[in-house]
Amino acid sequence: MSKKEIIKKGYLDIKNFLMSYQKIWEKEVIDSYPQAFLEYPNEWPRDLENLSFDDLEKLDSRCQEFFLGTHSFFQSSTGKLIKQIEDLEKKWAPPHYNHQNNLELKMADMLFLKPKKKYEIEQLLTPLQDFFSDLEVTSAYDLGGGVGHLSRIISEYFKTGKNQTIKVTSIDINSDFQKSGEKKWKKFKKVNFNYLNADLNTLDIDAIAEHNYATVGLHTCGELAISQMRLMKNSKAMACFNVPCCYQHLKIESANLSRFAKENPLPWTINALTLAAKAHYREADNPKHKKSFQDKWQVKNYRYALQMILCKHHLNHISTVGEAPMKDYYQPFADYALAKLKQFKITNETHRSLEIFYSSEATQSRLKELFLCNIIRWQFGRLLELLIIYDRHLWALEQNFKVDCFSVFNERISPRNTAFILKK
Repeated sequence: MSKKEIIKKGYLDIKNFLMSYQKIWEKEVIDSYPQAFLEYPNEWPRDLENLSFDDLEKLDSRCQEFFLGTHSFFQSSTGKLIKQIEDLEKKWAPPHYNHQNNLELKMADMLFLKPKKKYEIEQLLTPLQDFFSDLEVTSAYDLGGGVGHLSRIISEYFKTGKNQTIKVTSIDINSDFQKSGEKKWKKFKKVNFNYLNADLNTLDIDAIAEHNYATVGLHTCGELAISQMRLMKNSKAMACFNVPCCYQHLKIESANLSRFAKENPLPWTINALTLAAKAHYREADNPKHKKSFQDKWQVKNYRYALQMILCKHHLNHISTVGEAPMKDYYQPFADYALAKLKQFKITNETHRSLEIFYSSEATQSRLKELFLCNIIRWQFGRLLELLIIYDRHLWALEQNFKVDCFSVFNERISPRNTAFILKK
């Protein structure tokens, strides 16, 4: 079976499975309230009812120790579904880049790097060294380069296959990031890269490039990743190294990118793209995540309770009024709700009536059921992300590019961890 046929098979396996549960992942649970529960089999939230807070948090964090254990939950229909999702993810997950890392960042080059960014750049050293050593280019463009961390490392550490220095230009639409970077790098005696403040959608890199070039992009947001890949089609760009992220900022029409996906489309929604962007493993034993999980539950409770009240006032089409600072979700519910209801000139709710409504057994039971349904819905996120990855892989193969797709980061540290290398 050819590489393209294998990628097509992976795409169809994932897509066909997802289509069986379209009503679950295509929209937020609360978006179709009070009909939301009609899409979720009764046993799903009931199966989660018996799990402790810690076990629910482990399920939400996709804790591997929990998934690999012998918890009785995985004998239930919901547990079997989640295991099925997990198995499909593992079957089609891109392989990890397994070349030994023989490069290390110098102490001076770690300055100004936050721990996550330092980890990411360290993990990219060997893949990028292999990438550039195989190319006959003299320049590289770092797309969405921000303050210039990656550009600086490329200019200092890598040379082409002919041992030539690489002329690096960091391109970003945000001039504030670039000014911040320039201020930082003035502390160094020598910085071998340039900044270009520009929008890639209107910039003609070929017009400024002296020779054939390569592009790199670390966590290119939304459409920027698509633009970087498309730049390979009709330009002097000979290769691209791309790590995408922020799928929620994609245009819907960009989600089914390849011809094959257009012939076998998934009906993407903005909610589905957002779910794909937030799918990742988290440190279940990290106290910060336990607090994050508690915060998430608290936020959902207040927003969902507010939505119930709006439905009572025949405003069930409103689903985005719940935004508020985190501290507001730990004040009395009535304080939070009254401020929001004021926006819609709803004045017949009192502090007392809102508190009675929120604290009632019926409301609390319904809120918990909604949150448990959300935990189940969140499990589909990684498969949605994998479908985007397989679609882009197919698009690149359809352009007759040489394609390498691999996992480059530990997902627990840097969730958006898939890299593409395209070469002509």
